[in-house]
Amino acid sequence: MPSDRTPTFQRRRPLALASLAVLGAAFTLVQSGCHTYGSVPAPRPTSADAPKTQEIIHDDWAKVGYRLDWIGYPFAGIARPNPVELVAFDDLVVAQDQSSTITVLEASNGHRRWSTDLTGPNTRWLGVARQTGVQAPFIVSSDTEAFTLASGTGNLLSRDRYEQVISTPTLLVDDLLIAGTPTGRVQAHLLGKGLSAWGFISNGAFATSPVMMGDSVAIVSQGGDVLFFARNGSLLGRGRVFGGLDADPASDGLHLALASRDQSLWLLAIDGSQLWRHRTVNALTHSPVFFGGSVVCDLGAEGLSALDVGTGGVTWHNAEVHGDVIGVRGGNLVVWDKASLFSIDPKTGDVLSKIAAPGFVKFSTTKFEDGDLYAASADGSLAKFIPR
Repeated sequence: MPSDRTPTFQRRRPLALASLAVLGAAFTLVQSGCHTYGSVPAPRPTSADAPKTQEIIHDDWAKVGYRLDWIGYPFAGIARPNPVELVAFDDLVVAQDQSSTITVLEASNGHRRWSTDLTGPNTRWLGVARQTGVQAPFIVSSDTEAFTLASGTGNLLSRDRYEQVISTPTLLVDDLLIAGTPTGRVQAHLLGKGLSAWGFISNGAFATSPVMMGDSVAIVSQGGDVLFFARNGSLLGRGRVFGGLDADPASDGLHLALASRDQSLWLLAIDGSQLWRHRTVNALTHSPVFFGGSVVCDLGAEGLSALDVGTGGVTWHNAEVHGDVIGVRGGNLVVWDKASLFSIDPKTGDVLSKIAAPGFVKFSTTKFEDGDLYAASADGSLAKFIPR
């Protein structure tokens, strides 16, 4: 405690310094441009305090047709990030952590537009969907609620509670969020109304994503029920397979391809009829894709394979390549096996190049063919690669 003899300017100095610190903190908040609910937004990380990332070898990425554009940090301040969602759009990229932190980064430079905590760490998150139009908002779904957020600011525009708990990612169709439930119900939630527009009871719980099939919606239950709906909920067709799915089905608008635990790759028409079935020696756990008149899928023991859409005949197998097709670059398939990236000739299945891609846990592209590629790492960083 200062004595009475302490000069006045020395006694006032601690108070002056404290005032400057408060003003400096306020200025930092204004400068950050981030938005959160109920907490102070973390400042944008600098090169000095940014988390470390695994080494990216530029010459390697050139072999699969990409070059690094930027590295961003959507989860700065989270000790052990666990990315559960990564969705790329032309103007922004959305990254979500299991802790409920959701961050929007600018696609042009990787700067954080805003970041917020929606609920708590025990929430089960089931996907991000975005409406159409300039500065369109997007919807983040948990198993019980849909949060509509302004893309520019992160402001909460609405919060809808689902009529029943859902168990699949949601599919946004106009103002409907379509999803399956663990009790075997398909429901279309009407945004902003707090009720279902339509529902349908099926055989078995749902676990994989509904997909668009032209103007219609297809969804597969774990009991092997394959359902096709018009947007108004009218049942267009119904098919059967003999097992559930561990990976999402795919559609080219006319056909539905699904890889099942019944050791088969199936192709169905919109009325539910079977077009062909390719039997395998093991249950299938990877999603198929359509490209170049073929259905391409990892068939387990047979490896990555291409089957003709029209006949179901095998075009090629490559037993040395496994994983998911995450996109197409320069006309070649880009395949990720959790540790490496492959560039695959879609006509022969030959490996054109293979590079190490350690530490990455999620990929997302702005479009399937020649889109920008985003890669989320276990260390919390996010890298953007662009076609070279």
